[in-house]
Amino acid sequence: MNDQDIARRIFAMYVPLARSFRDAFPTRVGPSIGQFRILALIEFESVRHVTKLAERNLVSQPAMSKAIDALVQLGYVKRMESDEDRRLSELHVTTKGRASMSAAYDQAAKLLGPKLKRLSDSQKKRLVLALDDLAQVFSETLGAETTS
Repeated sequence: MNDQDIARRIFAMYVPLARSFRDAFPTRVGPSIGQFRILALIEFESVRHVTKLAERNLVSQPAMSKAIDALVQLGYVKRMESDEDRRLSELHVTTKGRASMSAAYDQAAKLLGPKLKRLSDSQKKRLVLALDDLAQVFSETLGAETTS
C-alpha cells in the first residue's frame, strides 16, 4: 500500500468520524462542533487572531469575527490586548471554555467507547501507536507551516 492509498483511507474515515462527533455535540448544550474547532485552535495551537482563525477555517474574516463574538458572549473566549501590538486583540479560551471542551471530550468518549470495545486489545494497542505516530507527523507539519 502506498502513501496515496493510506491518505485515501484516512480521508475516508472523515465522514463516519464527523458523524460520530456531530452526535457527541448536543445542539443546545455546550459548543457546536464548529465552535469546538475554533476553541481547539485557540487553546491547543495558539491561533490567537481572528485573521489566522479565518484562514485556518477557510471562512471570511467577518464570518469568523461573528463566530468569535458568539463565543465571547457565551463566555468561552475572552479578548485581551496583544503584548506585541496594542491595536490587535488576542483571543484566549476562558475557564468556562476549557470546561465545555472537557465536557465535549467526555461526551465523545462515551459515544465512541462502545464502538472501540469491538476491537481486541492488540488492535487497540496498534491503533494507539498508529494515532500517536500520525499525531507526531501532523504536529511536525503544522510547525513547518506556522514558521514559513
